[in-house]
Amino acid sequence: MGSIKLLIKNNGNFADVTGRRVILWGAGRNLRPLCYSMQIDSIACVVDSSSSMWQKKVVLLGDEYVIEKPDAIKEYDENCCFIMITSTNYRDEIKKNIHELYGERYLICEKKSDFFRQYTSLQELLYKDPIMVNAIAKGNLSLCLESIENKVLQKIKEYISENLNELAFSPLDGATRVTFLVWQNNVRKYIVHIPVRNYREEYNPSNTRSTAIRYEDRMQLGNLDKLCVYTDDEGIEIEKYAETDCIDWNNEEIVRSALGELRLLHGSNISLQNKWAPIDRVLSNEIFIVQYNGYLPEKLSAHIHYLCFGELSNIGVTSVCHGDVHLDNFAMYKDEIVLIDWEWVGMSDPMWDICMLYSSLKNRTAMRYSLGDFFKIYYGYIPSQQELRRARLTYVLLEYYLYCIFLRKNNCKDEEREKEIWELLRDIRDM
Repeated sequence: MGSIKLLIKNNGNFADVTGRRVILWGAGRNLRPLCYSMQIDSIACVVDSSSSMWQKKVVLLGDEYVIEKPDAIKEYDENCCFIMITSTNYRDEIKKNIHELYGERYLICEKKSDFFRQYTSLQELLYKDPIMVNAIAKGNLSLCLESIENKVLQKIKEYISENLNELAFSPLDGATRVTFLVWQNNVRKYIVHIPVRNYREEYNPSNTRSTAIRYEDRMQLGNLDKLCVYTDDEGIEIEKYAETDCIDWNNEEIVRSALGELRLLHGSNISLQNKWAPIDRVLSNEIFIVQYNGYLPEKLSAHIHYLCFGELSNIGVTSVCHGDVHLDNFAMYKDEIVLIDWEWVGMSDPMWDICMLYSSLKNRTAMRYSLGDFFKIYYGYIPSQQELRRARLTYVLLEYYLYCIFLRKNNCKDEEREKEIWELLRDIRDM
């Protein structure tokens, strides 16, 4: 049987932190989900920059910790520990604090995606890693796991024919799929996606996203999917690894390149079997929330239905659309920006893709385009008032859709978010 080691990305290089304890910096709302999802169990201490958090207690994976001041870190040997930043909103500020207090003394893991649990055996990854075991159980894959393991390993060996003893495997967060990373000699080579056997009904209200249809549609994509090296009728996919963290989304040329990729996709002369309308995606999430007695803003929902559904219901699903165009689904491959994660690909309204990218940029970068300017870049001309109105309707529908996803996961009202959606609706009515 193989062995396991822990790696973090530190200053662009991989550092082996096997056997080290982790110092968690940041006691905000990301702390518990991060520890649970990553199964971090060798915790030295928890610190926070805010004095309001000091001396509070937090339970992480069954153990209780007292939140301490940042200067408590100096009590820990830098050769036996590393620092993990748990906050996303204050990451840069925390990095600055660490360097002011400790310089380069400690290894730093800046985010969840820079932490890797690495196995030398695929079998050990699938059967022992807590993240993978949980994903496999949830996906009802246990009974067919051995055949999947054999097929995946055989295919990987076809693409990596040399130095097979240098292979290693790490779990990844695959959302609705079981996903893992394949290394060779500490270089990330491939990502493997295994479909679960229980696609939830809210993802698939019309049952059009069957594995067979997905496979046939993926075959149709051809060179539009630039990283895929293998897919089959069971839904297993293997794609080349490409960097997602190195993209500077504050660079206007990068944004233009991303919109160019979407324009190329939307303009392709391909017809796919899978079809979905943005309105249906919103409705399926509302139905899910109501079925499980969750919180649904009924007045806001009624206005969305009246204004957006009324004007967008006749929009055709005429173009190939990616369907999940957020910043994490772009990567750099051979100095070219490419789309990844094609799970939602199908025939739909291209405005949904464009608005999703716009929303992701607005929420996660310093770029501040107007919606009109953004569509001007995409179209190559100034959009008409009719096109701009449709874009605004699609954008507010998207923001409401993203809010519904938040409600499904958290079941609690976000007053600030609802206020922003109401303001978007008022802007449309005032056009």
